[in-house]
Amino acid sequence: MSESPARSQLRVLAHIPFLLAALVVLGVHVALVKYFFATALPLPEHPFTRGDFATHANQVRHVLEGLTQFGQHWVYDVQLLAGAPNGVLFDADVKGWELWTHALTKLGVGQGRAYNGYVLAVHLSMPVVVYAAARVFGFARWPALTSTALCVLLWSFDSFTHWMWFIGTITYVQVSYFALLPLALFYRWLEDRRPALALACGLCMAVGHLMHPYIFFILVAPMLALYLRAAWVERDLSRAEHAITWGIAGLTLAANLWWLRTALKFFRYILDSAFYEQGGLEFLVYDLLGLLHDTSTQGMIGLHTSVRVLALGATVFALRSWRRLADRRWLPFMVLIVSMAALTYLGGYTPAAQIQPYRHALPLGFALTIPAGWWLAQTLSARPWRDRATGRPGPALMLILATLATLLLVRDAAYFFAPSMTPTQKVEDGVEILMNTLGHAYTPSYRYDQQDDWEQLIAWVDQHDDGQSRWLVTDQVQGEYLMARTNAQILGGFRVRNIEHSDANWFRRAGPPPYDPAAFERYLQTYAVGWVIVPKAELHPWWEKHPRLLTREGFVNGMIVYRVNVKIALLDGPGRVDASVNRIAVTGTPTNEDVVLRYHYMPTLRCKPDCQIELEPVEHDRVGFIRIPAPHPRDFVIENAYSWHY
Repeated sequence: MSESPARSQLRVLAHIPFLLAALVVLGVHVALVKYFFATALPLPEHPFTRGDFATHANQVRHVLEGLTQFGQHWVYDVQLLAGAPNGVLFDADVKGWELWTHALTKLGVGQGRAYNGYVLAVHLSMPVVVYAAARVFGFARWPALTSTALCVLLWSFDSFTHWMWFIGTITYVQVSYFALLPLALFYRWLEDRRPALALACGLCMAVGHLMHPYIFFILVAPMLALYLRAAWVERDLSRAEHAITWGIAGLTLAANLWWLRTALKFFRYILDSAFYEQGGLEFLVYDLLGLLHDTSTQGMIGLHTSVRVLALGATVFALRSWRRLADRRWLPFMVLIVSMAALTYLGGYTPAAQIQPYRHALPLGFALTIPAGWWLAQTLSARPWRDRATGRPGPALMLILATLATLLLVRDAAYFFAPSMTPTQKVEDGVEILMNTLGHAYTPSYRYDQQDDWEQLIAWVDQHDDGQSRWLVTDQVQGEYLMARTNAQILGGFRVRNIEHSDANWFRRAGPPPYDPAAFERYLQTYAVGWVIVPKAELHPWWEKHPRLLTREGFVNGMIVYRVNVKIALLDGPGRVDASVNRIAVTGTPTNEDVVLRYHYMPTLRCKPDCQIELEPVEHDRVGFIRIPAPHPRDFVIENAYSWHY
């Protein structure tokens, strides 16, 4: 029997409140994205500069060069640390970003704008992914929308989440919410046993590992718990269903094998990574109270955690209800939340310190919003404030607590709108004091228009670089960005880059000045440093006290540029070196003498015509340089052959 027109009309009208609410949630999120991008919309033609954005811009640029010029996803990068592999190991967290940028550039989009477009896409897709995950978990529309609304608040107004996407750790923030979707699909696959769900889960897992491989650490425990419940506790998986389940892992591995295989070959160069985001039990207290304890862990931002605390409180009641109702969603969320909390606050005491464990506060926060949204929706639908029974304080108490929670959330949110507030106050005598509406002397904007302007410096470096020496750059972020925007050979950048080639970075081995002049001179000669760039704001008197080594040559974008007075060269003895990606051309060398090139050795390099490559040990450098033993041609070329020998 067909549905009557009146009943059909009533059904449509019943959806209107939900649709309006969904539009409000989505509209608020889009408005917040627009506010936090500010003048960065429309997207600029050059990559974002702040924090990790500069490093990732460097990585994406050189991987695109490898893809377009050599058909390979990595290169021997002569700009990086006296020659180093780029596109392996250290860029494992931007593989999806690289593919995205490559695809858009093929469509005619400028590389910088395509790169920035990924950041915008991460922001805009968050509520869609979270809502889809909640629905796949079996939530009705209103609980799913409530969880999505909590995620919108978490995204913008939780300080750690906001800091991580603002500073450029965008791909890990992305997988922190994206991980909910493959987990939901895996749960539904084991519940419904429809192969299409397993295929969708496998595809999401494959894409998620391209976004950031640490999604593995987010999902391994809850997925394993679900599998063990089905396979070992309930014992109701057939052989075919076992095979399909393991096929999800196989599909994930197969889709990522192209870069994993290369990364494993370079694993011999890996170094300690336990520098940032270490956490500890004390951070549990600081996070709950919203106190800044360590900027290298929590970020250089005022701590505002009320959204997380609200989600935590609601989640406790949600999990309690699910346990009592024997709701099968209890297991994956309980395991996910406990494992992420353990990594966040205990991981620093274990080998997990190598994966920067405190960053798992991100997936912990997003995990909390799902059961919290369910519980809040159930609670609100019961309308407990309507209970007017005499002598029952419940509704009144709930109203008081809800008012306090709302005020706390609004005050936390206000912190991120500081640029729209009064920056100073006037006292009675008319004198202005540095105190904004929030009562702070200064609050950064934490918006994407808060980028560094280095365009004049980039032009200056391009004008003065002749390719015959290297540039030692003090500022870490600036060093990375110069590699992304110029052809200069840079020594500097991220100081704790976890590969042995970072021995070439003077500031990693020596720290801040003062330095022993003789040791610094040896370094300049060893790595053929012709220029040094130092921020004027961080200028130490040492730099001006050694005119025999350095002469001030320029001042641009707040940077002092020194020319090195020491005689240096990119090779020992007569000859000339012209280096570019994957290629070092050497001309004018004596054929009966060994030639040492001040470039790092790599097992895939080959010399032609009729010449060989050997490893030249270098003091304080674990990688070593390139030696071409005599006899050899007067002119020869060293190229990355992408084939291995040891």
